[in-house]
Amino acid sequence: MPPNDQLHAIQSFCAGAQLIDERGGQCVFLPSLGIGIGDTEMNLDALFVPFNLLGYGSSRLLYAMQLNAGSGKNWTQHHLIGRSWWAPSYKVQGQNLWRDEILAHLQGVA
Repeated sequence: MPPNDQLHAIQSFCAGAQLIDERGGQCVFLPSLGIGIGDTEMNLDALFVPFNLLGYGSSRLLYAMQLNAGSGKNWTQHHLIGRSWWAPSYKVQGQNLWRDEILAHLQGVA
């Protein structure tokens, strides 16, 4: 499915989502994404990388800060689109829809 079509489905839960070119591919910037961690809800910028840019399988969801740091997951810092991001050591199976992959990644920090 073309990136613009993928974006429309993502905008159903993150209205400000936008495509951004990064290192030869298109990522999805998710401003103020609503994230639930246990009983806590927060809004945090995130960046969905839907291709193997960081050597970690098919996709990564990067966060503006480390979440749930005591969960035992290894967090790594990355620099994309001109800013620093954090990603947990968490893999998801590739999906046909980016929306489904993002939701699966969110389960890793819930």
